[in-house]
Amino acid sequence: MTKNETIKQTMRETKDRHSGMDCRVFVVKVTANKLSREKKEHFDMLFREAKWLRNAVLASDDVFGFERGVKSVMVKMGDTFEEKVFSVLGSQMKQDIISSV
Repeated sequence: MTKNETIKQTMRETKDRHSGMDCRVFVVKVTANKLSREKKEHFDMLFREAKWLRNAVLASDDVFGFERGVKSVMVKMGDTFEEKVFSVLGSQMKQDIISSV
């Protein structure tokens, strides 16, 4: 089997495997008073970092060309800008935020 035939075969197998999969979205209700302090801080940081990223995408010159693998953004704090590094936000979340903007 040649290299191209092997690639075609692998792609066919992947397509067949994916045809049986379903895309699902889960909506979850979070009860804030049942969370530990650490988990509340984690959620707060998630939303804060998501806000930073969304604002950075909106403020960029090219929204469609925004780098998806960004590790930090510049955030306006009062009159100055500070660099904020993402510590909680995962790569799939970043990609979803960028594509939704």
